[in-house]
Amino acid sequence: MFRTLFSKLITVYMSILTGSLLFVGLIFSNAFQTYFINYTESVMIKQAQQIVAEYEKASVTGIIDLNQINFEIKVLDKYLDASTWIVDKQGKIIIVSGEENKGYIGQSILHQALEKVYKQEVVRIKSGFEQYFQEPVLTIGYPMMINNSVNRALFIHTSMAEVMQIVEEVRIIFIRVLGFSSIAALLCTYILALYITIPLKQINQAAKVIAGGDFQKRIELEDRKDEIGQLAESFNYMAQELDKLEDKRREFISNVSHDLRSPLTSIRGFVQAIMDGTITLEDQNQYLQIVLDEAERMNKMTNEILNLTKIEDKDIQMEKAPFE
Repeated sequence: MFRTLFSKLITVYMSILTGSLLFVGLIFSNAFQTYFINYTESVMIKQAQQIVAEYEKASVTGIIDLNQINFEIKVLDKYLDASTWIVDKQGKIIIVSGEENKGYIGQSILHQALEKVYKQEVVRIKSGFEQYFQEPVLTIGYPMMINNSVNRALFIHTSMAEVMQIVEEVRIIFIRVLGFSSIAALLCTYILALYITIPLKQINQAAKVIAGGDFQKRIELEDRKDEIGQLAESFNYMAQELDKLEDKRREFISNVSHDLRSPLTSIRGFVQAIMDGTITLEDQNQYLQIVLDEAERMNKMTNEILNLTKIEDKDIQMEKAPFE
């Protein structure tokens, strides 16, 4: 399927990149959702603290102005787009924010969070008030203290859908950023793959040329100082050595041809002279001895060539012996 190094590099790099981006995206999405919910809860707690501060300030004078507290609730609720309740010890809602929530006044809250608040605990609830709202809400329960005693319970509700909507908007922005990053990374990966594979293709083509007998071929990659540049340098060195070896081979063949031509010429001349009678019978033995000597010299040269071949092939057994 992946027959080329280029396709393998693209596939591996993009697989790693895609997996990393998806992993980072998943981690970021979950982390941001948790962070934003915690941030919203902290803002709601600060809002509750401001309301409680107004309540405690009014209690110092001995006159608790519910209308003033209600006004403070409305002002603060606009900041967070929340719904605020104040609940008495009997669990009845006595103050609500927003005209649309007036129907809740006088209703009783049956929730374990109320008991915790009256134990001076700050309660954080991500669900549990579905019977009062048409959608899930994020709720903060905060005790309202007078003389070190919980006199009222404050509940602030904000729509979980709106919180998640902001989270989704951030996710969409992050996905877009990941998309642009992926395109940029793909382009960089493509360029990097070309940067790696193009010199390798040049080396491959040069190897085929050298295999065809042209030892003059060289690779021009002087600007590359990495491993590929070192490979090209080694390749050029190999080609240079092969070229030298080829020159030596040609010189050797030329010398052997010259050395073989001389005795062959002598042998041919003397044998032909003997055969056509140019050399007398009295002189034939003398010239036949010359022919035999030349044949022995040729045989010695042939054996030396064979020994050289065996030495190059490392197929010769060395016999060590002392000598003068």
